[in-house]
Amino acid sequence: MDLTYRAGTEECSVSSVSRPMAERTLRRFMQRVARRVGIGLTFLAALELQSRGIVHWHVLVKFRSVDCPDVPHWLLSKLWQRWMWWPKDVQCQGVEGFMWVRYLDGCDPKEVRYVVKYVLKGGEDDVLLEDVMGPRQEVLPW
Repeated sequence: MDLTYRAGTEECSVSSVSRPMAERTLRRFMQRVARRVGIGLTFLAALELQSRGIVHWHVLVKFRSVDCPDVPHWLLSKLWQRWMWWPKDVQCQGVEGFMWVRYLDGCDPKEVRYVVKYVLKGGEDDVLLEDVMGPRQEVLPW
């Protein structure tokens, strides 16, 4: 999964995203995903600087389930771009931008090695590895 920020664009009043802010938005997004899907998860995320100077994330997610839930792209986008559902006059404060998702077949070592190499290309200092607990109550299907 790639997660970008729209900070520094015409549509956004926030000019940049600091490392602490980027980490905070990523953690909150992963918590929203775990709550909505109803399954805890572990994520490995690598921070990278875009050419325009704004950070973005390359993320691998492993759900704590035998089967990977088929989470629709529209739902992940809605959870990432939550500002889109705010009142129009404050939407310019939301920083979360574009999202790209690709599901991997965990059985193909070549594909997994490629993605891990891509995620870690920035070096260890720019990597987060964290667990996120799922909800305690049952979650309704989307």
